[in-house]
This record gives sequence, structure tokens and C-alpha cells, in this order.
Amino acid sequence: MAVHHDYPGLTVEILVDGKPLEEYKNTDEEEKPNTITRYVECRSGAEFAITTKFRAPFTPMDALLRACLDEMKVNGKFVKKHGMLEGTHCQSKITWREGGSWLASNFVFSDLSIDIEVEDNSSEASEENLETLSSVGTITLVLTQVLSYRTISKPRGKKVTLREVGRVSEESVKGDVRSHTIRLTPNTIIEARKGTRSKLAAEPFVTFQFKYHSNTALKSLDIVPRSPSPSPTPQSELVKKEDTTEPIPEIHPNGVSLAAAPRPKTTGVTPAPPQPKSVSPTFDEHNGLIDEEIIDLIKHYRGHDNGLAGHSRKRLLVLLKHYENKDTERVPIKQEPAPSETGVRIKREPNDGGIVLEKGKKRKTEIIALDE
Repeated sequence: MAVHHDYPGLTVEILVDGKPLEEYKNTDEEEKPNTITRYVECRSGAEFAITTKFRAPFTPMDALLRACLDEMKVNGKFVKKHGMLEGTHCQSKITWREGGSWLASNFVFSDLSIDIEVEDNSSEASEENLETLSSVGTITLVLTQVLSYRTISKPRGKKVTLREVGRVSEESVKGDVRSHTIRLTPNTIIEARKGTRSKLAAEPFVTFQFKYHSNTALKSLDIVPRSPSPSPTPQSELVKKEDTTEPIPEIHPNGVSLAAAPRPKTTGVTPAPPQPKSVSPTFDEHNGLIDEEIIDLIKHYRGHDNGLAGHSRKRLLVLLKHYENKDTERVPIKQEPAPSETGVRIKREPNDGGIVLEKGKKRKTEIIALDE
């Protein structure tokens, strides 16, 4: 379970089939203040839930738990001060109103659509899919204190749309460890919901991030120990035989048997040298760079740095190596144009999710959370 040393008694977990996923910490990744980052192993087709518990000695308060899937706000759960230390607060679906009915869809892990038959840079749509891909792979829960609130009997309940990653070529994602995304299950009809309009503190008091990957990807990142290589079959020790001679009879023309010449000494077969072991690629040429300089180099190839913030140094180096290799294969080198304010290929609109609505110009401090 993910915990923060400043808030003992507060725990957050990702549950699949009612059991918490095992969490891993990347020791090479520096955590941000008031942020806890853990890695979890995901399985395609598995529905999951984000669970939060408050126990003593945590100091009770009115709080809002805002969930984000792949950088998209999808759910807001209001927890009252009275009763905070009891029970488990679960977020496993989005809810919205459509016509006169309320509907819900659960969170589920899903495979990315990676196709060896899709040619790299075959279309603009493929490039847009790569842009969207840079934002997937993270489940975030932001906890913020609620300063005041009031109940709403008939909230609007707008439907949330998650990021959709289309088909991408195998060549274009080479060096990228992301293998899964998050989608929603088919709709089900639920009972009507009420909402709470809350005024929030200026900043959240703690944030939990869960980066989900396949087992293979976690091993490639050295988050999960790799399977040990099988031990080579021990070669039998060569036994050095004593030099012995064996008489070989030979009849001389005069009828006298000559002493046999000694047979040559038998020598052992020299064992074949062991095969060299494969070695993971190194990035010695980039050891002197700081993370910001690596991001600048990636930005040079991509034309922008969207989705790069928060990645570990190892992942940034893998991504930089991918673009360097890709760049050397192109003749002549084609520089990707930087996106302008009027020429962005992906339209990213603010999404209140129907569950979280915010008001204000600079600081959005008032939101609506639906009861789950």
C-alpha cells in the first residue's frame, strides 16, 4: 500500500478482483514533494478500483479525492470529516446522466493496439496516436482539503471520455515500455446520484501516482527483478593421463622383433569458449546530461515536450535513444515542426468529467463531486 510519512494512517491502493496489486518503488526516480509514486503490474481485461483508507492517527477533515486516468479527470469523491476514519472509500467507475437515466462504466486495463503491419509515419492519424500514447500509463489520486460545501440534489452529470489510443506501428514505439491503456466497460443503468459542490483549498495536501505496466515492461525498467539465466552445464574436468608407452610389435627382416615405438599421448578436447552474454544498451554518451537537457534533446526531435515531465531518467534516456536511432535512419534528416498555437494536431479540451466541475479564472477552487 502507498503511504506518505507526513500523513500516517492514510493509505491508497489499486485493487483487482478485490486484492491489492503489489507495489514497487523505483529507487532511481526522485519523488516530488507531497507526491508518492509507485509502480504496479497490470493485466489486460482486469477491472480495477482505487481505494483510500483514513485511520488514526490521521486528523479527520472534509476532503475531496480526485482521480485521474492517463491525465484525464474522471471522478471526484467527497469524504466528510465525520465518519472519515471508518470504512473504505472506493473509486472504480465513472457515472453520468443521459436523458432521464443514470449510467456507469467501470475502469479496465486494456492492451495497446501495436501492429507490425502499420508502417511508420504512414499517416497523420498514426502520429496523433503517438502523441496520445505519451500521456498514458498513470493512475493519479489527488487529495485536497474541502473548506466548505453544499449538497446538490440534481447534478448535471456529464459523461467523461478517456484517451483513445489507435493503432500504432511496432517500429514507432520501439524503446517505449508502455504496453497498456485504460478503457471503460459497457454501460450499466444505476440509481440516480446526488452531488456536492465544494470549495477547495488552494493546493492539494498529498498526491499518489501509480504507473501501470506489464510484467515484461517492469523487468525492462529494472523495477521487478529479471528471471535468472539458467546456469551453464558444468563441463567435466579433463583428466590428465600419465604418459604411458605400449609396445608395438614389428618384425625385422632378420626375424628379430624390435621394441615397439611408444604411441602418441592422447590429449583432451579443448572445450568451446562460452557464448558472450547479451548486454543491455548503455547510455555513457549521455551520462553528463541532466534530466532537463535530455528533455530538451527529445524536444529537438519531437518538436515539443508534451508528456515528458515526471518520467524517470532511465525512461527519458530510452526515449532519446529511440529518436536518435530513428533520426540516423532518415536521409535527409527531416526536422519535425514545433506545434504552434494555431497548428496543434491534437485538440485537448478541458474536461470537467461531469463529476468534477471547476470555476475561476486562475485558480479553480470550486467543484462538484457526485456521490458514488
